This record gives sequence, C-alpha cells and structure tokens, in this order.
Amino acid sequence: MASTRSTRRRSSILSDKDAAAAALASAIGLGAPDSLEGYFSAARRCGLGEAELAAVVSKAMCVKNSARDITDEASHKNIGVSRVMEDCCADDEVTRLKELAAIASATGASCLSNYRKHKAIGARIGLSEEEIAAVSERALAVKQELLECFAVCMGEAGKGAAGASASEPPGRELIQVDLATNRKGSPPAR
Repeated sequence: MASTRSTRRRSSILSDKDAAAAALASAIGLGAPDSLEGYFSAARRCGLGEAELAAVVSKAMCVKNSARDITDEASHKNIGVSRVMEDCCADDEVTRLKELAAIASATGASCLSNYRKHKAIGARIGLSEEEIAAVSERALAVKQELLECFAVCMGEAGKGAAGASASEPPGRELIQVDLATNRKGSPPAR
C-alpha cells in the first residue's frame, strides 16, 4: 500500500479536471447510480464541459458493459456454454480523456482484462506510468469511499448517523467528498 505522501504526490500529477473525470468514471464502472449527481457536480466545478462529460460517460459505460460481457462469457464457459462477445469500444476514437476514463472505469468494475487493455492503450498514446498510477489510485479511493458509504447505508458499519432524516440515508455525506482535494465540503475557490 502506498504511503500518504506517495499518494498525494501521485494525485498531484493529475489536474483537478483529470482527477474528477477519473472519479466519475470509477463511480460509473462500479455501478453507483446514487452517487453520480455529486460526481457530475464536482466534475463540472473542476472544469469538465458537457462534451467532455459525455465522452467520459460514453467510455466509462462502454468499459463497464465490456466488463459485464467478459464476466458473462467467463461464467458461461464455466458451465460449458460457449459465448463470444464483441468489443463495444473497438471503433471508438482514442483520446487521453477517454483512456483516463477507461482505466478508472475498469478499476471501478474490478475488470483486470479491461484495465490491462486500457493501460496499454494509454501508454501508447502517451500517458505516463505516473499518470496511470494516479488515475488508478483515484479510482480505487472513490471505490473505497462508495463501498464504505454503501455499508453505512445498509447498516453494516455504524448504526446510523446522528440527526439523519428518513429521506436521507446515513452515510450519504461520504458521497459529497470534494474530488479535487478528497475532503468533505466545498472545493477551494478558483
């Protein structure tokens, strides 16, 4: 496990915009629809425009769906049924932003096949090992935050939050983490 200093150094390699794109893509890859509003809001605050958001969503969903297909193929293979899936991303334009999103989504989806594929594509288009590591670490941090929030909301960790209303599940505040700084609350003024 990387030290906090190492993680901060790697995180600083990414711009706020790239970190927010990675966080959003990780949440999509993980399949966390209840948290998306907060991640979209943070991504917009960090400077992602609507076309960039659409590219992140498109690529993250493609990678998530591919992970589902890979799982489907492997599961059926283990019961003696042959299935072959198409690569939905094969005709997609390769860009830096999309590969950052693909790496983060593959991390969120826990799909090593897609992670390795998009890590290699990212390296081919000029992403450094440090950038890939920073995206992976950001995606893992988001995944951990969301899993902790899910556990709290399900009552498996902690027994509710003081003052939580019936309409707002306990732990919801974990979703509202500032993606640029990894702290709760509003991002610093820009």
